[in-house]
This record gives sequence, structure tokens and C-alpha cells, in this order.
Amino acid sequence: MHTPLPRLGTLLAILLSMRAPAWAEAPVPVHVLESMRAPDGQGAVLNGPLLLQRARQAFDAAGLSVRLEFMPLRRSLHELQANRTAFCLLGAFYTPERAGFGRYSKALVREEQQVLIGPPAVMAQLAERPDAQAALQDPRFELLSFEGVSYGAELDRWIAGRARPAQLVSAGTARALPMLARGRADFMISTRSELALMLQRQGYGPNEFVALQPPGMPEPPSRHLLCSLKVDPGWVARFDAALPDLPLQGAAPK
Repeated sequence: MHTPLPRLGTLLAILLSMRAPAWAEAPVPVHVLESMRAPDGQGAVLNGPLLLQRARQAFDAAGLSVRLEFMPLRRSLHELQANRTAFCLLGAFYTPERAGFGRYSKALVREEQQVLIGPPAVMAQLAERPDAQAALQDPRFELLSFEGVSYGAELDRWIAGRARPAQLVSAGTARALPMLARGRADFMISTRSELALMLQRQGYGPNEFVALQPPGMPEPPSRHLLCSLKVDPGWVARFDAALPDLPLQGAAPK
């Protein structure tokens, strides 16, 4: 007795069920900040940052095809909120607001300890404050803050609670030290490695700006891949499965 052949409709249903999942059909754009652009003028991406190394390893291990694109942070966040296309932003801090319009991966890295950075005279006066919150909210000095950037939940709350609003600048590091040098602001939040990189790139002397870590500075937050809700949840799950469980220490752009 012969087994009857499947009907044409059944065959089509089987073939459709065998289609590659959405995450495998085309490269997903991944937005990378300009500070990770290699200084070769050709649009290459720096190989050094641990954040990028970990992301690339996970993409390869998971078999995920991506296309890296340089993009200003504010534009990436605006496009995430609009949710018109499928893409991800590399290196985002977790905030409840962003979780409302994006899909977070597991942590890629835990950020380097954040510090206050400014001219030695300003840092000496902030060092006299009893703790990090008092230093950050000192009304005598103007804080330089990157627009649209999160510094982690606790620091964000302290900044919002300043009696003297922060001086905002577009995300990126190129203008930060020149603004401090010209007196447009008094100090900023960054990391020691970022300070060393800015000093090297912009030609300032090693003692023109110094770092201060006051008592009670919050623990460094973790950084994630933040994807638009258009990205298939299975794609993010594959990325997560390829990441080691324990975030590593490392510096990364905000």
C-alpha cells in the first residue's frame, strides 16, 4: 500500500516553515559612535575597545550578519523611539526610559569607573566636598554634560537635581576639553582612559586636566546592545546566548 503524496498546499506550508528566520535574512545595521572611528580617514572601526571586541565575537559565534554604521547618539536614540526600522545601538547604558522603546541585550562590558575631570584648581575645590553627590551638585561650578547621554541611573538623578543646570554639548569628546579650557564649563564626567585619549588627540599637557574620584562615586554601569523593537527577539536571544555570563571591565563610548 502506497502512502499518498502530500497535497500541494501541504508542501507549500512545509517549505514556508523551512524558511530562514528573520535574523538570518539580511545584515542588521548596528550603530557605532564616532569616537570609535579609527583615525585613518577611511571609515574603519577601532579594533581596540573591549566593547567592540566582545560584540564582534558574539556576532560571529551566533552567526549573525551585521553592518556597522557610524551614527550620532541623539540620532540613534531618536530612531529607536520612532521604531521605523530594524537596527541596534552598540554600547548603551540601561535606563527605564530606553527600555520602554528598545530591546536590550545582556551586558557586554561593565564600564570603567567614572570620575570627574577638570582643571586642577577646580578639582582641588571639589575634592573638599564630603562625597561624590555633593561634588557633582556643587553650585559654584558648571557641569559639562553630553546631550542625550546617560551616565547611569544614579549619576543621572544627581545631575537632574543640580541647582545649576548642566551645560549641554552634543555627544562626542572633541569639544569637551576645549570648552573646559575656554571656561565655558568647569568640569565633566568621564573615565581616566578617556581623559588620556582626549589629551593625546588634542595636544593638551598631562597636567592641564586631572581626574577626581570622590568618595561614594557610583559603581560603574554596564553597557548593552540596544535594538529597536523591529529587531526579531530571536535575533537578540541568539546574541545573548553567544555572550559569556559575566560582564568584563572595559571602557566604551557612551
